[in-house]
Amino acid sequence: MEKIAMLFPGQGSQYVGMGKALCEEFSLAKMVFEEASDVLHMDLKKICFSGDSKVLTSTENAQPAILTTSVAMFRVYLQEFGVFPDYVAGHSLGEFSALTCMQAISFSDALKLVRTRGQLMKAASDMHTGMMLAINNSDKNIVKEVLEKLNEQGNLVSIACYNSPTQTVISGDTQAIHQVESFLKRKKVSTSLLNVSAPFHSSLMESVAKSFTKHLDNNKYHSFKGKIISNTTALPYVSIEEMKRNLTLQITKAVKWSQTIGYLKNQGVTVAIEIGPKGVLTNLSKGHVQEMEFFSYDKGTDKKLLFDRLNVAPRPKYSLITRCLGMMVATKNYNMDTSEYMSEVINSIRILRNIQEDLELNDKKPSIEQMHYALKLLKTVFDTKRVPFQEQQKRFEKLYEETGVKYSF
Repeated sequence: MEKIAMLFPGQGSQYVGMGKALCEEFSLAKMVFEEASDVLHMDLKKICFSGDSKVLTSTENAQPAILTTSVAMFRVYLQEFGVFPDYVAGHSLGEFSALTCMQAISFSDALKLVRTRGQLMKAASDMHTGMMLAINNSDKNIVKEVLEKLNEQGNLVSIACYNSPTQTVISGDTQAIHQVESFLKRKKVSTSLLNVSAPFHSSLMESVAKSFTKHLDNNKYHSFKGKIISNTTALPYVSIEEMKRNLTLQITKAVKWSQTIGYLKNQGVTVAIEIGPKGVLTNLSKGHVQEMEFFSYDKGTDKKLLFDRLNVAPRPKYSLITRCLGMMVATKNYNMDTSEYMSEVINSIRILRNIQEDLELNDKKPSIEQMHYALKLLKTVFDTKRVPFQEQQKRFEKLYEETGVKYSF
C-alpha cells in the first residue's frame, strides 16, 4: 500500500491566474475563495485571477492568496480522490496551509494569521531593505565561508532554506546579497533572486517573530489529524505548544526542507503530492529522491498520472452536499439587507462546509438526515437571497437530476 505525503508551497509560488481554472470547474473551490474574501474584506479572486503581479507578490497579499489557493486545491483533491495523506509538510508559509488542511487551525483563523504575518513582514522589510537569493549546485562550505566573512564585516545575511541537495537559499541585507551574488558569479555558480518582497528566515525578521508570537498565543487550536512535519526540526509535531513555538521560530530560522524530504523517504513515503500553485516543490525534489514519485496537483497532466498511480477512479464531481454548497455560493442575491445575508447565508454555508469537510476527512458518505439537512439549508439560503420561486424550482430540479436525490418540503 502506498504511503502518501502532501506538500504545500510557500511564498514565491504565486502567479496571476492561480486558482482560476479550479474555481471555474469546481464550485467547492469557488466557495473557498468567497469565504477568504469575506473574512479578509478583500477581493482575493481579483488579486489571484487577474490582478497586478506586483500587488499579488506583495507579502501581505501573497500569503493569504497562496493559503487560499492551497486550501481550495486540497478540498477539491479530497473530493476527486478521497485518499487522505499519511504525512503533510509545508514550506514556510505552506506550513499554515498544512495545519489548516489537517484542522489544527480553522481556515478563517489561518487567513487572519497569515495576513497579519505578511503585514508584519512588510513593515519590517520597509525598515530594513533585504532580499533572498537561491544558490544552485554550489559547495555549501564555500557559501558558509562567504556568509561568515560578510557577517564579520557587519552585514546581516544567513542561510534561509536548505531546499535540496543542490539548492540553498540565503536571506539578508540587499547589499550583502548582491555581494554574495557577484562573488558566486565569478565562481561560475548559478544564482537567482527570489520573487519575494522581504528577507524571510533571517535575523532581520526578529521584530516580526516577537510581534507574531502574541497573535499565535491569542489564536484557537485544535487536535490535528495526520502527521505534520515542522520546518524547523524536520520532524512531526507532537503537541500544540510545540507547533506554536516553531511557527514563531520559522520566521527567523532556516527551513529544513531537504531534511524534511529525507525524513519522509525514511518513513517509506512513495508518493508526494504538491497541493498549491505552480509546482515549485515538485521541481525542487524530483530527481533527488529515487524512492519517491512527485506530482503537482496544479498540473493537469500530473493529476491524470496520479489517478493511475493511486489506482483510483475519479469520483463524481457532484455529491448532493457539494452541489448544495455550489448553489449556495453561485445563486444571485436579491436581498440588500447585509446583516440578514451574513447571519443566514454565510452561516448556512459554513455549517454545510463543516459537514462536508468532516465527511471527506473520515471518508464517509452523507447520511439521509445530513442530505435532508443540506437541502433545508439550501432552501434557507434561497429564501434569504429572495430567489424567485420559479428559479428555486428549476435549481432544485437540476440538483435532483445531477445527484439522484429528491426531497419534498
